[in-house]
Amino acid sequence: MKTFRLIGMTLLMVMLAVNFTACSDDDEIEKITSEDNTLQLLVGSWEYKDDESVETYQFNADYSYTYSYKSLWDNQDEKGTYRYYSDRHILTLVAEDDTNYYGALAIVEVSKDKLVLACDGNAWEYIRKK
Repeated sequence: MKTFRLIGMTLLMVMLAVNFTACSDDDEIEKITSEDNTLQLLVGSWEYKDDESVETYQFNADYSYTYSYKSLWDNQDEKGTYRYYSDRHILTLVAEDDTNYYGALAIVEVSKDKLVLACDGNAWEYIRKK
């Protein structure tokens, strides 16, 4: 019984150590460097379409965003704030009501006309709306 308790406590300590070392200070928004104009390119309206749905993101220079999802089965609208971490090319979104936190979206590619976001092994290509 002592062995199980020792193993359990050891696993708990390892999990706590991993959890604390994995967290970083997410409160500081990264400064844009001259080499990284991703944030400047990101600002604007982006649309993704497939056969069944349309998604639209509007990223604003004040770090706010709006999101719209329209399909035959569901419609969603959301507002919130975003953060961009240039050292990792990661975008995080937090809804105003804080119920839909998306975690991290990787910015795979961004240009004047195209934005590619990835999460959990999936990627979506958005086209800038005119």
